[in-house]
Amino acid sequence: MKLLVLVRHGETEWNSDNRVQGSVDVPLSERGRSQAAALAVALASRGATFPVAYTSDLGRARETARTVQERLGVPRLVVDPLLREMHCGEWEGRSIDELRRAEPEAYDAWMDDPVFRIPGGESVQDVRERVDRFFEARAEELAAADHVLLVAHGLLNRMVLSRVMGIPPQRARYFATDNASVSLFRFTRGRVFCDGWNMGCHLDGE
Repeated sequence: MKLLVLVRHGETEWNSDNRVQGSVDVPLSERGRSQAAALAVALASRGATFPVAYTSDLGRARETARTVQERLGVPRLVVDPLLREMHCGEWEGRSIDELRRAEPEAYDAWMDDPVFRIPGGESVQDVRERVDRFFEARAEELAAADHVLLVAHGLLNRMVLSRVMGIPPQRARYFATDNASVSLFRFTRGRVFCDGWNMGCHLDGE
């Protein structure tokens, strides 16, 4: 693999409401569909080609990936549950602002401690380990593809950053990942370069 293009799914109603989404299969909103279309146009205008794309099994990521696939003519789209968002257990569906007020210590632990596990859910470290399993299971096919597209989720994508760039999970947690943003990783001579993170200029007109 020479280039990894990492994308976060388009916006959902829960994103705009600032609610904990996690593993709940919330669909793209109309704005999210417009963002996915703008993303696809931007990648096509730059002549991007991919022999394969990988995506989470959650609908918001799948729909974003399929929008890009159709525009670019990506021949193969692989849906992998290892790429789904962090399971947030009992917190799923709750307002983040309400969580901060009601459970400030638990919220701070969630943000700062990679092994803190939400009741009924996963820890950040659990998600990082899922990302590791994805890359290990797909090692041969990833190595065979020059350019790879991966469409997933905010926390999941931060853990891809953690793995690829060797950043501790608790530090990667603080990198912004906007809806329908693009991040680029270039692999050359045994080194990895992050050529862009959380890029969203294709959304300026939306």
